[in-house]
Amino acid sequence: MRHSAPELFRKNDEPLKGSYYKCNLSAKREPLPSLKSKAINVVSCNDFIKKNIRMIEASVPSKPKPFVVDTRTGHKFDIKCSGLEPFYIKRKDFGELPKYLSEREKAASEAQKNYEEYTKQLKEKNALMVITKDEKKVGLFIYFRNFLST
Repeated sequence: MRHSAPELFRKNDEPLKGSYYKCNLSAKREPLPSLKSKAINVVSCNDFIKKNIRMIEASVPSKPKPFVVDTRTGHKFDIKCSGLEPFYIKRKDFGELPKYLSEREKAASEAQKNYEEYTKQLKEKNALMVITKDEKKVGLFIYFRNFLST
């Protein structure tokens, strides 16, 4: 044992240390089957090696991946991931603007319209009034009369 003292250095009355780990199983396990039992020695009728060979012969070989050679030393990379070849061109909505972008554009234009209406109303509210000559005379007469009465 690695961490325990050898037999020679242990005192005579000192007991051996027991295991700190206890078995969690409350009942005994079933015995293992014998080597002569039929369950272990079942021979399969299928020859998997020949079956796999026939499947490989019947299968269609995979196409080589298209790639582009970049440098004269032979550095190459995949065309599909590079962006040199159009991708997903057979989709039904190819070339159309995505819905979320069109909705965002509508919301932005509506917010811009609301802002323009609000600023227009503020300008109309704070604008100077144009008074005609008759209204001006009436206003001056009212102010003059109030001034004299005080």
